[in-house]
Amino acid sequence: MTTKKTIATLALAGVLVIGGAGYAVTQQSQGDNQTSQTASSLSTKKTNLAVTTSYPTSAKTGDASGKVAAKGTVNLSKMTTSGEGVKVSGKTVTISKGGTYYFTGTATDAQIIVDAGDKEAVTIIMNGVDLTASQGAAIYEKNADKTVIETAANSVNLIDGGTIADTDEVKGAIYATHDLTFKGDGTLAVNGDAKDAVYTKDDLKIKSGTLFAKAANDGLVGHDSVHITDGTVNVTAKDDAIESNQDNDETKGLVEIKGGDITVATGTESGNHGISAERKLVISGGKVKVTSSYEGLQANEIDLNGGDTTISSTDDAVNASGSYTTPILNITAGKLAFLAGGDGLDSNGDVKISGGTINAMINSSPDNEAVDLDGTMTFTGGTLLYGGTGTGATFDGAYVKLPNGVKTGDAVKVSDESGKVIATFTANADGDTVAVAATGITAGNSYQVSVAGTTTAVTAGSGLTEGMAGGPMGGMPQ
Repeated sequence: MTTKKTIATLALAGVLVIGGAGYAVTQQSQGDNQTSQTASSLSTKKTNLAVTTSYPTSAKTGDASGKVAAKGTVNLSKMTTSGEGVKVSGKTVTISKGGTYYFTGTATDAQIIVDAGDKEAVTIIMNGVDLTASQGAAIYEKNADKTVIETAANSVNLIDGGTIADTDEVKGAIYATHDLTFKGDGTLAVNGDAKDAVYTKDDLKIKSGTLFAKAANDGLVGHDSVHITDGTVNVTAKDDAIESNQDNDETKGLVEIKGGDITVATGTESGNHGISAERKLVISGGKVKVTSSYEGLQANEIDLNGGDTTISSTDDAVNASGSYTTPILNITAGKLAFLAGGDGLDSNGDVKISGGTINAMINSSPDNEAVDLDGTMTFTGGTLLYGGTGTGATFDGAYVKLPNGVKTGDAVKVSDESGKVIATFTANADGDTVAVAATGITAGNSYQVSVAGTTTAVTAGSGLTEGMAGGPMGGMPQ
């Protein structure tokens, strides 16, 4: 957030001021046993970043049944074709008609061009393809209504883009001027070591299969929109990992994740985002892991309606900012856990929380907060565990302070006097000053707070508390 508020100007119902804390970096939320991460180094010409899964380095042929339905076939190793609608000139393969085309083999200093007409749909089936371009995009859709890239079952396919000048229209190893879809039952690895990995000027859709992307700039870009419904996606990028950057149409600039298993790692310098949308970012399902970023999630409007999201960021974890509408962060369901080096939940406008389980921890300078906003805070549901080394956290509702903070992995449970469980968490980081906000917590009532098996009676507090960095908490027993 570019402009910080002062505590005196907060028209909010509650503030938790954060004291000092020590952190062990982890990105596990309750019930999320992430795969043990032995990071493999992915070197490119301009960047050297780490990801959590091994990037494929050799092509592999899988199920060849897709060849039967193909309109034309291409052997890249021999630069030969059969069927209609596709031809070879030197090391350039051009698809000139709509239909399905089946590709196998290895080629260097080569390119696939789709130039089929603006009403034509083209499907490229890859089965053991290893394609490297010397200049520009390895796959370049110049003209088609839409292009689908499909991987054959059990196949591994490699695409490596060539040199791209800053003045070139082409922006990625795979570049499309119209809608682009990835699907299949195999693996595709795209290396954008000159610029972006995948860029389309229209809509980018990922429906199935396994997609790796590494890039010197952005990873996966759908200028108009990005939609992920299923599949496994692993992106390593110096700049934004997944991005929609359309700013000339109020209906576009959208990133939507409904399912799948998405892991992204970006640079940690200013301006690098795990997932960024010009206008709106929606996560309603799937598992999203931002393992490295400057800011984890960023958009003018952010809706978290489901899914399981974990974030590691050197600055804000979730940042609602922009000028198209009043920025808003809206959380209604799902799981969210993060460790942020700046603010945690950050909005230049409003924050609304009506559901979900949020594990919000920060490890940052005193001017940052676990929950930070410039507009209105509304808390009507869900559970929130929050704390860290920042100045405070604001919310509209009562809270229960944990008597002695938490350590990474501690089980936290808050129950009312009748024994009814109100909230449960597994702490994702160490924190000396931590609190829980949840429906069912009422200021002045007594609650049983269990941390790592030790239970303490605590009276819930509320209201504005200030100047207490690690000291007594207003409205709560010490």
